[in-house]
Amino acid sequence: MGPGRASTAAANLLRLRVVREVLAAGRARGVEPILLKGAALILGPYAGDLSLRPMTDVDLLVPPGGMAALEAALQEMGFRAAGRSGEAAYRRSDPGLCHYLDLHEGLWYLGPRSLEAVLARAVRLPGGALGLAPADEVLYLAAHAVVRHARLRGPWREDLRRVLASHGPTLDWGLLRGEARRLNLAPALALALRDAGDAGRRALARLGWPASGHPPGPRWLARLLDLALSREGPEGTGHLLQAAVGVDGDRFRYLARQLFPGGRFLERRYGRRGAVSLAAAAVLRPVAEAGHAARLAWRWARATHSPREAMAR
Repeated sequence: MGPGRASTAAANLLRLRVVREVLAAGRARGVEPILLKGAALILGPYAGDLSLRPMTDVDLLVPPGGMAALEAALQEMGFRAAGRSGEAAYRRSDPGLCHYLDLHEGLWYLGPRSLEAVLARAVRLPGGALGLAPADEVLYLAAHAVVRHARLRGPWREDLRRVLASHGPTLDWGLLRGEARRLNLAPALALALRDAGDAGRRALARLGWPASGHPPGPRWLARLLDLALSREGPEGTGHLLQAAVGVDGDRFRYLARQLFPGGRFLERRYGRRGAVSLAAAAVLRPVAEAGHAARLAWRWARATHSPREAMAR
């Protein structure tokens, strides 16, 4: 094992040790979060090899109604709020390593009933923690990489390959196909699988989708996602793509969620203020977000239609 993998293994060992403490504290308060991304993948598809998959933070999907109890547990464990992104992010500095936790009350593409179904399908990972069911894991990885981050670089390609190799024979392909279409994520899933080598091609065959050409789903959405993957757009491109996909396939629901978030989001994003200040923030947020989206769309259009590309065409 080289020095890079050794340091990755050492850091992951410490992070997973803290994760187990956090999960135990949550269970003591009647809350059992689901591990997402790196931590879940290391325990599952990476077969517990701590040296193969680096991670800089840990993501937890918190069941409805459990956020307050879990946040209280984290504060008792010495975690403190980190930043003001609107999400529940916490950090704790230990000797030799700083631990970051991101708490999610949902997944951006799921409405309440869809989230409830995903939580009900959760499975036990080696070691006892909860993780997403394999079909939900594949769809989540595709949505996160292709739509939210608009890139398939870094660990995402290998993550997807590992999940497919580990769960392919037992994966519920009918569920994956149906949920991808229902949630407007079929184009994103097809594009991710096409980039996942032999495992991705076998998955496309199981889904009954073409390995090349037009992927399933709206043609305009597939073209938009393909364009975003092939060209490096400005930071924040994922927000436009998420709006194009929507919540439960409904774009208006996604826009409503972004423009008119709840009070807890506003408190995290803008700090704890009086009722008048929070009311003002709620009124001004749609205007600010609309302006931000317009500027982002303009920058993205310029980045993807530069004069050099126009001359090449």
